[in-house]
Amino acid sequence: MCEVKARRSADHGGAAAAVTPAKQAQVRRLAESWLRQAEHDGPGIEMRFDVIAIEGVRLTHYPEAF
Repeated sequence: MCEVKARRSADHGGAAAAVTPAKQAQVRRLAESWLRQAEHDGPGIEMRFDVIAIEGVRLTHYPEAF
């Protein structure tokens, strides 16, 4: 799963700072729900949570951010 945040500038911590602990928990809950409903929850299923931060024209990828 990937969370994408965009900001015009890096003010106030920038786009990556917008992925708060509450947002991380929400994304985890949604992923767990999707896995249960889609019956993808089986052996060997791996999931990671990446963040893409876009600030102006700069894109930064944070693999396995949380």
